[in-house]
Amino acid sequence: EVGVTPLTLDAEPGPHQVEVVRDGFVAFEEWLEAEAGEEYRIAAELTGEAGDGTGGGGGDGGGAGGPGIGTRRRPPVAPRRPPLLSIGAGIDFVWRIFEYADPMSSNASDFHSDGNPAFAMYAELHPWHLLAQPRFLRSLYAIVRLEFGFPFASQADGSSAEIDVFWRQIDAGLRYRLPILGRGAIDFDTGWGNTMFAFGDGPLRPKSPDVRYHFLRLGVRGGVSFGPARTWVGLQNHLVFAGGPLGDRFRGSDVDGYGGNAGVALHLWRKRIEVFAQGSFERYRWAFDAAPGDDYIATGATAPYYGIPLGALGTY
Repeated sequence: EVGVTPLTLDAEPGPHQVEVVRDGFVAFEEWLEAEAGEEYRIAAELTGEAGDGTGGGGGDGGGAGGPGIGTRRRPPVAPRRPPLLSIGAGIDFVWRIFEYADPMSSNASDFHSDGNPAFAMYAELHPWHLLAQPRFLRSLYAIVRLEFGFPFASQADGSSAEIDVFWRQIDAGLRYRLPILGRGAIDFDTGWGNTMFAFGDGPLRPKSPDVRYHFLRLGVRGGVSFGPARTWVGLQNHLVFAGGPLGDRFRGSDVDGYGGNAGVALHLWRKRIEVFAQGSFERYRWAFDAAPGDDYIATGATAPYYGIPLGALGTY
C-alpha cells in the first residue's frame, strides 16, 4: 500500500509482516499476530541511512548539505518475529465408564471410575511462520498433547475389592485454521492418538477391561473470538486400528470411536498467555464374537470417557 499516514488497512486474522519503506531510510519491519475483531496501531519511526545527508544535518536545510555531523542516529529496531511455539500444562479430571452388552460370563464385569486427576502437557509448533511464502502455511500448526493419570483404585460393579488403574493419553497431529467472517475460524485436525487404560495386579485382574487404543483422529472445530476471549465447539472421529488386551479375550472383536469438546479461553499479557477450560468426551463402541463355553462371553461393550481439562499456555 502507498498512501499518507495514518493508513488504515483491513487484514485477516493470523500472522502478518508489516514493512514501511522510504528512499534514503532504513526500512521498518514488524511481525503482527492479528486476532479477529481486534484493532492494532503501529508507529513506524524511520531512521536515515548513514552518509546520505538525511536527518537534519548541516547544509541547506533539505538534508542535502552533508552527512549530518553531530546528529546522533538511533540504530534500527530489530523486527519482532511472529510466535513460533506455544507450550503449557494443566490438569484433567477424567471419568470412565465401561459396560458390557449382554454379558453371559461371570468375569464380564462393568467398571466405573470417577473424577480421577491427570497431569497434561500441551504444545503447538508453527516454525513456518517465519516463511513469507507460501501464505497458507501460516495457518498450519503442529499440535502435541500428553496426559498421565495419577494411579488410583477402582472397583468392579458389585465387588468391594479394589485394583489399581493407570491412565495415559498421547496425541500428535496437524491443525489448519481457516478464518471465517472476521471473528470466527474453523479448525481442521488430523493426527495419531493413543489412549491407555490399564489395571494392576490383583484378584480383579481377570475381569479388568484393559484397553490400548491406537487410532487416526479426524476432527473439525468451530470457534468465535470476542475481544480477549475465544470459545469453540468441536467433533472428532476415531478410526481405531487396535484396542489392546480386551479384544484378545474374544474370538473376534471390532471397535470404533468418536468424541467432542467445547471450551473457552482468555488471552492475557499482550496475548502471550492463554488460560482455558474445556469439557470433553470420547466414546468407544465394541462388538465381540463369542460362543458358549468361551471364557468371556458378551456381544459388545461401550466405554465413554468424560474430562474437564484446565490449563494455561505461553507463546514464544
